[in-house]
Formats: sequence, structure tokens, C-alpha cells
Amino acid sequence: MLRRLPSLGRSQKLSLCGQVALGMQHLAEELQLVHRDLAARNLVVFCNGSTDSVAPLVGSGLSFEVKISSPGLSRDIYANEYYTPSQVAGMATASGGNVLCLPVRWMAPECLAAVSEPNVPALAASAAVGSCYTSRSDVWAFAVVVCEIFSLADHLPLARLSDPEILQAGRATAAAVMTGATSNVALKSTSASVMSQQPLCPDVPNELPGCLANLLHRCWAPVPQHRPTFGEITALLSDLMTDMGV
Repeated sequence: MLRRLPSLGRSQKLSLCGQVALGMQHLAEELQLVHRDLAARNLVVFCNGSTDSVAPLVGSGLSFEVKISSPGLSRDIYANEYYTPSQVAGMATASGGNVLCLPVRWMAPECLAAVSEPNVPALAASAAVGSCYTSRSDVWAFAVVVCEIFSLADHLPLARLSDPEILQAGRATAAAVMTGATSNVALKSTSASVMSQQPLCPDVPNELPGCLANLLHRCWAPVPQHRPTFGEITALLSDLMTDMGV
């Protein structure tokens, strides 16, 4: 849906981010649920209650509402945004013979590390991926979604890396966390080799306000416990929107 919007003002984009954060806070704190596939493809944007009239009305000063949809509803449409590790021995299918599709470009390092080892049986691989998801991994994905909102999803996150390179980078980052080696690693995204154990940070759009960019880097902290909660994110975004008059 974001790709259908030809233009949005900064305040409108920030409002969409705040709404997504509120929705995720409700899932995490009230319902005790983990989304596991938060991405722009799983957002539905409404304008005056109609998804069909969004694009023509952009720029008219109207407000927008965003709803978070169930993971998997858009999986067939956006198949190119998922990675199917068929070349990894034993991981081509999960239980029931369903293909194991991974949204690797939105996944936190601890989740990527669970699928980066070869020769893992399918059922074990599926269980390993599922067990690593938490609200903190949703926070990582939320920061990626903010980048998608500000860029109107005009390109895939981490476009500079292939899917296997992303898996390798996630494994390296998770290993650095385990060994306590992340304290000396810069949080800023770089173009260095994925083997350098740099944290797996997507590129931040240039038009992001500086304080929002800082929040995203906190959301991409290699150590899950160092990431803010959705409650904290909502409060910070609320303050930012107030300062900007949104």
C-alpha cells in the first residue's frame, strides 16, 4: 500500500510511524503477542475510510490511518520479499510440507542466527526460528518499517546485501553478542564486508529527523535487552510529534 502513495509530508509519515508503534504496543503489552512479520507489506493505509481513494488524495491535507495486518496475508503477493532457504540442507520445508519463508531483511540478528546453520532438520529449523521471536525482535522490525514509511517502500531494506549475506551478517552479529564483542562495534550502518561483524543496520533515509534516526539505531541494538520497548517508542514518538506540531 505504501508504494501507491506518490508523496507524503514528513508529519504524515511520522503520524503513520506513531500509529504503528501504538498498534505494536497494544499487541505486546495488552495481548502479549509477537507479530513476527512486521513490514510495510503487512500495513494497510486508510484515507477517509477507503483504501481505494488513498493515492489521489495525497497532499490534500487529509489524515491517514494505518492498520497492522496478520502476517502471511501478503506472503504470496510479496514472495520476492521472503527468503526460501531451499539450498540449505534440511530447511526447505517446515511441518506439513509448507515452504519455510523468512523475512530476513526485517529479522533481528538473534532470529537470523537461528536459521544460518546448515544441515538443520526442517522441524527443528522451524522451531528454532519461532522460539527466537520476541517483542524485542518486533522492535527491530519496526525500525525497518519506519525506513520503509519514509522512503515509501521504494526499495527493499538492506538492498546492498543478498539474502545469504544477510543471514551471515546476522550470525556474525549474534556471535559477537555472545562473546561480548559488541561494545566496540559502531551502530552506524556501513558498506563494509558482512564478515566484519558490523551490526546489521539498514540504511536510514536522509530525510529522517535526527532524533528519530537515533531512535532507530537504539532499536537496532545488537543485544535485544538494549532495545527500547514499544511503550518507550510510543512515548518518544509522541513527544517528537508534539514538538513538530503533528
